[in-house]
Amino acid sequence: MSNIFRDYFVKEKPVFTGITRGLGGFGFGAGVVVSEDGSPGGLLIPDNMGSGGVIEVTGGTIRHVFISPGTFQAGPEHPGTVQYLVLGGGGGGGGAHHGAGGGAGGLVIDTSHPISAGTPYAITVGEGGQGGKGNRNSPNNPGVGGNGGNSTAFGATAAGGGGGGCSTPGQPPSYDLGQPGGCGGGAGGSGANNNPGSSTGNIAGPGTAYGNAGGPQSPNSSDPGYFGGGGGGTNTSGGAGGTAPPDKGAGGQGYDAPDIFNVGDNGTGSPWTGWSPNNPGSSRFGGGGSAAAYQRSTIGAGGEGGGGSAGWTNNSNSNNPGHPTASNGHPGRNYFGCGGGGGERQGVGGGHGGNGVVIVAYDASPTTFCTNRGNATKLLEATGGFISEHLNPDGVSVDRVHMFSAFQNDEAAQDSGAGIAQQQFIVTAVPGPGAANLLLVGGGGGGGYKGGGGGGGQVVTAPVTLTAQTYIVKVGTGGQGDMPTSSPTGTEANHRPGGHTTFGPPSDNDLFGAGGGGKGGSDSTPSDPHKNGDDGYRGGSGGGVAGGGYAYNAAGGLTGTSNPSTNPGGTGYSNNGGARNTPYGPQNNGGGGGGAGGAGVAGGGDNPNGGDGGPGVQIPLFNMYGTNSSNSVAGSTSKGYFGGGGGGGGDAPPSGAGGPGGGGFGANPTVGWAGARPSPSWPAPMASRGRSGLPGTGGGGGGGSNETDQATGGDGGDGIFCIRYKYIAG
Repeated sequence: MSNIFRDYFVKEKPVFTGITRGLGGFGFGAGVVVSEDGSPGGLLIPDNMGSGGVIEVTGGTIRHVFISPGTFQAGPEHPGTVQYLVLGGGGGGGGAHHGAGGGAGGLVIDTSHPISAGTPYAITVGEGGQGGKGNRNSPNNPGVGGNGGNSTAFGATAAGGGGGGCSTPGQPPSYDLGQPGGCGGGAGGSGANNNPGSSTGNIAGPGTAYGNAGGPQSPNSSDPGYFGGGGGGTNTSGGAGGTAPPDKGAGGQGYDAPDIFNVGDNGTGSPWTGWSPNNPGSSRFGGGGSAAAYQRSTIGAGGEGGGGSAGWTNNSNSNNPGHPTASNGHPGRNYFGCGGGGGERQGVGGGHGGNGVVIVAYDASPTTFCTNRGNATKLLEATGGFISEHLNPDGVSVDRVHMFSAFQNDEAAQDSGAGIAQQQFIVTAVPGPGAANLLLVGGGGGGGYKGGGGGGGQVVTAPVTLTAQTYIVKVGTGGQGDMPTSSPTGTEANHRPGGHTTFGPPSDNDLFGAGGGGKGGSDSTPSDPHKNGDDGYRGGSGGGVAGGGYAYNAAGGLTGTSNPSTNPGGTGYSNNGGARNTPYGPQNNGGGGGGAGGAGVAGGGDNPNGGDGGPGVQIPLFNMYGTNSSNSVAGSTSKGYFGGGGGGGGDAPPSGAGGPGGGGFGANPTVGWAGARPSPSWPAPMASRGRSGLPGTGGGGGGGSNETDQATGGDGGDGIFCIRYKYIAG
């Protein structure tokens, strides 16, 4: 490890002395923006300006970015007015039978809001909704997607997006409707009631609210596509189902926010390359998910800004059943409040919605702060991602960290690679040495039914010397968790490992890479091999073994061994998934998924810690992201844990806990993820759902319980990419 983090930069003592695995450890720095008044020790946070969130300074603009709950507070020299953007979490895509797109989170913008110095303003940030899982044609398991969570700030509420509808023939209309939300979910495809969700719940306060309805299903129910409607976006409604472009259930477009909210410049001037080649720059927030298609090889695009694209099947094509996970909907873009794509037959369901965000921005010019900042010596200048700034222990130099979130990266082993979203990290000038450190975290694996926890994504750290050019970033999404048993239109055990995260120049854009976590084993089918935890994908941690009292000698997944990235000078972290104790009862818990900092714990027996996910690894240089040692994302510092394994699910309490680093906890029939952003159509309580891994951590999803109608495995947490370099010499 010392070869990577020795003497973080030339002429500077080491920032820290090691990497801490598992619980405990320490944080790095103050995790705050700096000011430039030229005085000794003056490069401290501008408490005289404002505090809270991770903070970026670009020219005269200061932005406080909240991707988790926090508090904004203005200092005595604050100009007294802010602009803010509040975005709810996106809705999940509809389930495994003609699933519709999830609606984006609602959006509220105020471009001139007075504030008072010294007054704390509470910020909440909504998480994305879970995708609908399967469809039993039964009111016990409506396949509609879950609604996103609300985000709030300054008296404004941006409602979470509505879940996408799903076809459930013969059931009451309330069980297959597109759900209302900040932006409405689309109507399910053929056989569903043609009722897209409306835009509702946004409270503009003194600002302006943006939200649109989901799209209706195809008017031609005999069309082989059986398209539902796209999820609504913050700029346009979801597209109607249909047979030809531009319809086909495309997701509604995201709103192109004012430039002051274009955090990190996001590589402006060049569109990201992804599912939709004409998708504009990533200053758009809140794209809706698209609707699935049956007997088709093309679908509508996710809404501009990062809406999740849908799954599809075509029985004459090798993608079905040879690549069954092509039927799974893709997740919506994380931290951009985008809706998840709908799921189709042969898959397990729709993609989860992306988390929301709150951005508080203001103009600090003309001030001495801005003048001195402009005159400071810059060692490297770059754009892309969310940028935050941090004072080094020497008290005079300043680092920048660029963070990239996941969207539409579909690079799991069974898939064809369609839908990869390429983001750009653009280095514009390198007057200094160009030294930087990388953090790559793959997506976490999905949890199984009555199953093992998903493995945590691989964590890779490495030094790199940057030159003035464009680098390509791809961030792996979390794999979907498994669905309940006996679903005639979905396919059990077709949940997914996590996607891998890569970084490099255009000529070798996977030079650095971190693999995805393996999916947890499932006791959902008669096929015994499905009970095994899957090996990690491209170097990720292995999934835990399935729970249950079966006699098959199932095994936990191993760390992946086929990572094609060379990771020069780098170090990777991943571990094996947990096995089963003997005897298996009384809990019959699945094994915990492996974590980046330790193996998953064996399930089964009466061990009260049975089935816990393996701990993640702490990377103190990046402690402004990830979780703390208690597996919480709260706060802006003292975190830095990534790649925790998901806990195993089982027949009775206690089920397995998620590992620090974002691992989701496992479920049992009485304790589970009951109250987290449910759809109004879901029966209550939904206590048997495994908790999804936390977004932006690569945590594995928790295993579901043995409840046959509702016991879904949790989705894996999306991965993350960060790069840190010395920005101001001091």
